[in-house]
Amino acid sequence: MSQQRRALVTGATGGLGMALVPALIEAGYRVRATGRNLERITVLNDMGVEVVPADLLQSNVLTKLCKEQNVVFHLAALSSP
Repeated sequence: MSQQRRALVTGATGGLGMALVPALIEAGYRVRATGRNLERITVLNDMGVEVVPADLLQSNVLTKLCKEQNVVFHLAALSSP
């Protein structure tokens, strides 16, 4: 019996992240995610995603987020109007 694959998606509440996460779930991944949009975090939770609030500028946070993940999709970015 094989272990379920795990993926971390940073920036999961952005447009690309909200498209990628369901595709990963459909492909059989267990998804861990970070993002800033509180409304979309609720949507991710409803999908069964493990949402972890994180400041990606802290290196110790990155180590914890990546632990036990098979793949990382880094979609987070600084944004401004």
